[in-house]
Amino acid sequence: QVLNAVEQRQGDRLAALYHPQIEFHWPPGLPYSGSFVGAEVANMQRRFGEVWFPLQPTEETRRMDFQVIATGDDGRVVATYVWKGIDGRGRRFETLTIADYQVRDGLFARAQMYYYDLPGLLNFLEQAVPA
Repeated sequence: QVLNAVEQRQGDRLAALYHPQIEFHWPPGLPYSGSFVGAEVANMQRRFGEVWFPLQPTEETRRMDFQVIATGDDGRVVATYVWKGIDGRGRRFETLTIADYQVRDGLFARAQMYYYDLPGLLNFLEQAVPA
């Protein structure tokens, strides 16, 4: 449900799925990198949206084609998906991503993303011209 809400840009639905102590952990170098917990997530999401909403203007660029590859008794869910973007010059980027999630009390509680091509992603973001 969370990944569908991300693809469809349904912020209210997404927030309703979050555990009160939701955690996000992003790799270094991204404009929204770092670790965020609870109320800090709102600011991170704003920064994330400022970066990605202009670079994912279509349903195709937002579609992640995610697959759950592992689950655990502790609520862990590991998924892979393709993260994509296109800038105003038509320059495209995509990278396979592995995400380590946790569900607690029936709510989305933790996310940590690993991009297979983090250097390429950082380069794309540095040079991107908004669509």
